[in-house]
Amino acid sequence: MSNYRMTAKMDSKGRLLLPRKLRDSLRLNSGDTLFLQFEPKSGIVRLAKAPNPFDALADEAERELEAGRTTNIREYARKRGITPDE
Repeated sequence: MSNYRMTAKMDSKGRLLLPRKLRDSLRLNSGDTLFLQFEPKSGIVRLAKAPNPFDALADEAERELEAGRTTNIREYARKRGITPDE
């Protein structure tokens, strides 16, 4: 994405409507969380889409699985002497 300038108006409740081009470029959807960073000296506000924590957990679980550092629930219980109720 190349740099471009846009404007947004704030309503009486402090909400900003981000232009569609920006929302599409950031792949933003209703309900997404954004990180905001304010730089006081320049007055610049930066924003970035926050990752979904469940996606981050799934990615970590996949990396653990591929590295062979996972076990199934039965093996976990057996190693700890846990007997499942049957």
